[in-house]
Formats: sequence, C-alpha cells, structure tokens
Amino acid sequence: MVIPCYRVKAHILRVIDKSPAWVEWDVCVDDACPEGSGDFIAAEATDSACRGGAAGKNQGVGGAMLAGYAEAARRGGQDPGQVDGDDQMEPSGYMGQLVAPILLGEADYAKGNRFTSSAPAGHADVRVLGNAG
Repeated sequence: MVIPCYRVKAHILRVIDKSPAWVEWDVCVDDACPEGSGDFIAAEATDSACRGGAAGKNQGVGGAMLAGYAEAARRGGQDPGQVDGDDQMEPSGYMGQLVAPILLGEADYAKGNRFTSSAPAGHADVRVLGNAG
C-alpha cells in the first residue's frame, strides 16, 4: 500500500497499523515533509514490513503517489493500493473491495472516494465540494 506522508506525523502510525494483514508491505513516501515523517516512521513503526521512501522534494500528493507506485514496482509489488496518511480512510474496511476488480482483471486502477456517503466531520464545505468535483 502506498501512503503519501506530508504533515501527517500525528496520524501515520495509526494508518500503518490499520493496513490489512494481507497487504505485504507499505511504502510510506516522505514528500519532503517538514515534520520529518520518513525518519519518524523508520524510528517508530513497529510493522517491519513498512518501508520508508523519500521523494526528495515536495511534489504534492500526486507526485508522492507516483514515487510510491514506482518504489512498489521496484520492490516487486503488483497492485499497490493507496491511502492518505491523515487517517481519514479505513483501509481494513474497504481495501479488499477496492483491489478486487484489479485482481480479477476487470480494471487497471481503482480509487476510493471518502465522500461517497457523507463528508467526514471537520471538513470545510469548500473542500468537500472541490473533492466531489
């Protein structure tokens, strides 16, 4: 699973812990995080399968995802999923459904939407509207 990490130090260990047991390893991409998330993950993550990675400079979430996918492919990963490091997604609850079409050859890529049923508490209406668009 690819996890972009930018200003998520307070949440990232919970996200890693929520990774489903069948996920072989996580690639956590420190996207030049001012909180030093890559070093923090290396020092604190108890999941020995979690691999830190650094994008080198801030590329935004899209760039971090691409860097994570490239690292996953380099390590032999076939169908990496992606969740954000801010603990607003529940990978153990939906990851199987999300990757099933890929594993069955019905899709090349699948992306979840945290706003499918309702907006998470604390999100500004403009952010919800922007993500929906």
